Amino acid sequence: MSGSKRIPSTSTRLPFWLSILSVVLALPLLCSCMAADAAKGAAKITVATAKFTGKVAMATGKVGVAGVKYATGSRTVKLEKEGNSYYAEVKINKRDKARLLLDTGATNVQISAWMARRLGLSLANAEQVRVSLADGSTSMARIVTLKELRVGKAKAKDVKALVIEGASIPERGGLLGMSFLNRYKFQIDTQKHLLILRSTE
Repeated sequence: MSGSKRIPSTSTRLPFWLSILSVVLALPLLCSCMAADAAKGAAKITVATAKFTGKVAMATGKVGVAGVKYATGSRTVKLEKEGNSYYAEVKINKRDKARLLLDTGATNVQISAWMARRLGLSLANAEQVRVSLADGSTSMARIVTLKELRVGKAKAKDVKALVIEGASIPERGGLLGMSFLNRYKFQIDTQKHLLILRSTE
């Protein structure tokens, strides 16, 4: 109504320069909190890696098999990264090269049927086993022995490998699994894309 009195507002607006100053003063505190959270996250990752490496090292000491020749020395292998996966170039039986996916969850090295034939490995007389695949299905595979598997300057003799029947694996593809890796105490540097292999002896 025209005769009503306006009640003055009780809210107080901060001057513009004071608002800017308060934001500037709050930034160091915010950054320190973010840095602390990041440090905690990094610490968790480091601890997890250390535990993982420790388990592998202990497992390696228990995997001794009569007649198996273990690798010696310490080697660093450059890995090729694709997405979240790492690949290593290997040489099998001193003659043929393959590009294998690094898979610490695979019990054995895996090669293609094409590579097995190229190496002159007899699949007809090889032991047949049923294996579980990553998608939960099962398949039949043949167990073969690679006389030598070399990754960079690291090598191992008499390495067990699987040839999965009917698997659509690239000719020079496959998996670099624990039947090679457990010959070493190994560590994966995900920042530098390196596979570090240390002798178990």
